[in-house]
Amino acid sequence: KAGETITDTSYSDRVLFLSATPFESILHTGYLTRLNLWTNRRKWLEDTMQIRFNPEKECWEGLTPAKIRKLHEALVKEGRMGKNEIDFQDIKNSNGQQITLTSENVLVPLTQENGEAYGRMNGVFDGFIEEALMENDRGRLRMLRGIQHFFRRSYDEAHKLPAAIERARKDVAAGKTVLFFLLRKNESSVEKWWNRYEEDPSRYPPGSKMPLLLEALKRVQPPIAVPSPVRMILDAFPDAAKITGDEVAGGTEREANIRLLMDGKAKVGVITIAAGAEALNLQDKIGTHPRVSYIVSTPYTASTAKQVMGRGFRLGSESNAEILWLFNDTPSDRRIATNMA
Repeated sequence: KAGETITDTSYSDRVLFLSATPFESILHTGYLTRLNLWTNRRKWLEDTMQIRFNPEKECWEGLTPAKIRKLHEALVKEGRMGKNEIDFQDIKNSNGQQITLTSENVLVPLTQENGEAYGRMNGVFDGFIEEALMENDRGRLRMLRGIQHFFRRSYDEAHKLPAAIERARKDVAAGKTVLFFLLRKNESSVEKWWNRYEEDPSRYPPGSKMPLLLEALKRVQPPIAVPSPVRMILDAFPDAAKITGDEVAGGTEREANIRLLMDGKAKVGVITIAAGAEALNLQDKIGTHPRVSYIVSTPYTASTAKQVMGRGFRLGSESNAEILWLFNDTPSDRRIATNMA
């Protein structure tokens, strides 16, 4: 009944819509659909924002993060949207005691082996990028840089995990509950990417340069491949509870895994940012299992980073919490750290 009410346009002037997640991405435009805010702004959206409705696909096209921010600013200015954030410095437990969230930036040095692997991967892409620049092939250049960035972040994540796991063992031994936040859940490899294409060639439109690019990258030796971070953690902590998107939101498996963490039965949680950065309560409600969050891959936006901070420490927490932001001294991690700062 509540769902029918909030989506019925005849109720739009009498609905106050509250959300615990921010309005900053294209996915979040569903809020505006529920509030019926699109209809009376169609001309403004099309003329000023250059956003148009595609009736065949039944969706709006032309949305970008910059336009989303502009749209948010306009709605706040009109008084139709507000924003209120939790002050992490003013949280008390049920006994009225002040509890705190401690944040620490941790630089994880690259081992010689990791540094060499990272250098080889970058060298391969730099060679292909140089070719694309010489041929002025902008399309291939964009794809190459996008794939290179993905693998840079994948290598960064894998290289930070051994040090994070070693430190996490000490946290668990001290009675704390560890939460790992990851960018990926599966193995990342050019071969796997190529195999998916061979299974379904239609995934790329006719004339796409991606198949030829993947074929060339597949011939590189040693292969460009990064292990699954989830598997690396489960190898170290076999009883860890997973929230990675494989468990259906609202389903019994996801709920059971959350309950294991909340009841203190699971000492380690493995969470992907896509599946658990928002709308997930993992704070210590018992008071005997302080949370330590390891952000192995920092999110791209400050807003998502704030959401991640609020998973293990929020209203209802009974103990202090820690959050560790892990960084490598690599171009991709330096860029992310600069954006966050």
